[in-house]
Amino acid sequence: MSSILLLVTDGLDGQAGGVQRVTRSVVRAAMGLGDEVRVWSANDRDGGFCSREAGGVRTLCFNRRYFDMGLAALLGRDLPFDCRRVDCWHLALSPIARVLSARLRCPYRVFFHGVEAWGGFSWIQNWGMRGAAGFAANSRYTWERFRSVHPDLAGIPADVIPLGLNEEFERTVAPFAGREGRPYLLTVTRLAETYKGMETLLRAFLTVSREWPEIELVCVGEGPRRAEWEEMAASLGLAERVWFAGRVPDAELAAFYAGCRAFALLSEEEGFGIVYLEAMFHGKPCLASGAGAAREIVRDGETGLVVPPRDAGAAAAALRRLLDGSGERERLGEAARRMVLADYTATEFEGRLRKFLGQAED
Repeated sequence: MSSILLLVTDGLDGQAGGVQRVTRSVVRAAMGLGDEVRVWSANDRDGGFCSREAGGVRTLCFNRRYFDMGLAALLGRDLPFDCRRVDCWHLALSPIARVLSARLRCPYRVFFHGVEAWGGFSWIQNWGMRGAAGFAANSRYTWERFRSVHPDLAGIPADVIPLGLNEEFERTVAPFAGREGRPYLLTVTRLAETYKGMETLLRAFLTVSREWPEIELVCVGEGPRRAEWEEMAASLGLAERVWFAGRVPDAELAAFYAGCRAFALLSEEEGFGIVYLEAMFHGKPCLASGAGAAREIVRDGETGLVVPPRDAGAAAAALRRLLDGSGERERLGEAARRMVLADYTATEFEGRLRKFLGQAED
């Protein structure tokens, strides 16, 4: 039996987050191929799912010991020397993939999640990328942005594999009714980068909060800029109207989606935006920025509304449309759910992954 080796960053120990859910979907898809599956995870800790061998999957966790991971690639003995390919699911691990590829005498491919693909590469990452037999990206935007920034690598063949939901997230939950029963808008984001559009969203919410004094904005997520955005909300007089809920378990997050009036994320450089799909699965229309890959998912006037980046006035006008009782919110939300169920379920996503992972070598 031939083997495939998957290099992933984390998620096998149950961590929450978009990349982590993708990791678990990749492993599940690989399990159905009929090959032996080896998984090397850079950041997962030993224990839980990560320590088990099941369904043809053997997993090795490195618990952030990157030097040890490199040594294992270079000198390790327990390697699948009948390996037909190494698939690397984060470009930061591409140097490890190249070393393994040389030792195992098989090709390797690298998957792009988003912003890391169009930034500058260290010399070691550049070396890792140059040896790849193929690339894959989560959206057309990610691939085209990568090509424009790294034209010297644009000739390497690439696939675009739109993401989808994780089976763990496809479940019915009781909606969160809001603090003290107050209606709310929802955003889910990492509070680390300025490009996520939090300033624009807060300024837009300031405008609509004057017209709908009962409405709240719930922000789910954590990061080093949380205090900065909390201070901004307070400076705008929104301290009691914006709830920074922090990081929450998946079941609680699903309840937030299910109970909100609408979802808003005005990110300017999103590589895909799986949070839009999660909101749409629960029948919620999305407000997105016209920058990045969001417009590949949020179809303006069909499944949500799209506004120019950094335009708080346009964002406020769009939020009004979703709150004014005209029925547009319900129409968009119903269409959004239909789209997700047609093309972005866990079954559809894992089917795309299996097709990619099972591709024969040239």
